[in-house]
Order: sequence, then C-alpha cells, then structure tokens
Amino acid sequence: MNRNMKLPKDAAQYYDWLVGQSYTLENQIKQIPKITLEEQARMGANSSEYSEENLKKVNSLLARKNQIEIVARRIVGGLAR
Repeated sequence: MNRNMKLPKDAAQYYDWLVGQSYTLENQIKQIPKITLEEQARMGANSSEYSEENLKKVNSLLARKNQIEIVARRIVGGLAR
C-alpha cells in the first residue's frame, strides 16, 4: 500500500471512530475485576483469571473488539485495491 495514499475524509473519520471504540472496549476489559491468585490456585490449573460472570463479560467485549478491528482492517485494506 502506498503510504502517501489517504483515506477519503468520511472513511478516515470512521476508521478513527473504530479505533477509539477499540480502545474504549480495551479499557472496559481492564476495569473488570480479576480473581485473586489464591482463588485461582484453589480452582486448579484450568482456572481463569476471571469469575465465571466476569469471564462472560470479557469474552463479549473481546468479541465486539475483534469485530471492530476486522472492519477497520477492511477499510485500510480497501485502499490497496
């Protein structure tokens, strides 16, 4: 892709918005409490660092973040054509 090529204005704004949404979701994930190391040790080797309820929240947010990143890559990838 030519580095000097620019996104059309509305595509660039949409891309910026998508990136902002991705960062917002990442920050939301970081705010979800993790269980203590002691609890993880008691639960065994296959335990998660999140409670079952919080793990569902994390997985949901990660799925949304991945969808946003796919759309963002499509915007940038469309310039190479």
